[in-house]
Amino acid sequence: MYLHQTDTMREIISGIMKNSSKPLKKEMSVCEKKMIAEDNMIRDLARLLRAFFRSPRHCLKSLFIRLSLPFIPARVILGKNLTPGQKMRFLGKGKIIIGEGCLFGVRKGGGFWDSSCELQARYPDSELLIGNDVWSNNGLTVVASKRVEIKDKTLIGRNVQISDSDAHGIHPGKRRSERGESRPVVIGENVWIGNNVIILKGATIGDNSIIGAGSVVTGKVFPANAIIAGNPAKVIKRIENPIGETNE
Repeated sequence: MYLHQTDTMREIISGIMKNSSKPLKKEMSVCEKKMIAEDNMIRDLARLLRAFFRSPRHCLKSLFIRLSLPFIPARVILGKNLTPGQKMRFLGKGKIIIGEGCLFGVRKGGGFWDSSCELQARYPDSELLIGNDVWSNNGLTVVASKRVEIKDKTLIGRNVQISDSDAHGIHPGKRRSERGESRPVVIGENVWIGNNVIILKGATIGDNSIIGAGSVVTGKVFPANAIIAGNPAKVIKRIENPIGETNE
């Protein structure tokens, strides 16, 4: 399933869809219902044409995204005010839930044209949960075999990879036949993940922490308010004045 960029005309397209499906009173005659439906359509088309001549590119993109949304499968739940800044792919047989106010892809973020955002809940019992106001740069890949959770207000850099599974068995004879070990990944609130970070199975990142660019985060529990970096990643510094505290 693919989703491309949306822009400011979403409200106009939403109005057309709402009016076209608005129920009419039962006591109206067939002729009156037809006249009201025609009036609504003419009024909405007039608004759409005015918007088109003001900004053709934005209008066409918004029309595309609005018409694409009904075809997203029921296993994918999208919150309000989602901004797909670049092409998105929803793959797998599991559940994908995205909160409100999320953004995926930035035109000026680098690698915009040659990458996409892929969210994959691979198996029927897989869960990929993304909180509210999560913003990601280009090229994000998240693969959940069991469960991946990214909590509210997390910032994600370019070309970040998150996976909760080895994908293949460790034993040489079973490497092609087994799924491999899976352990949930949890990324706390207000975490900042730098460019080219890889987060592997079993990792838990505490609230407000920062993961340095290029780090490989293995299956450990990292505390809140920490700066994490390296391969394998480790805590290199604590954030002395975290959110909610003030200097006196």
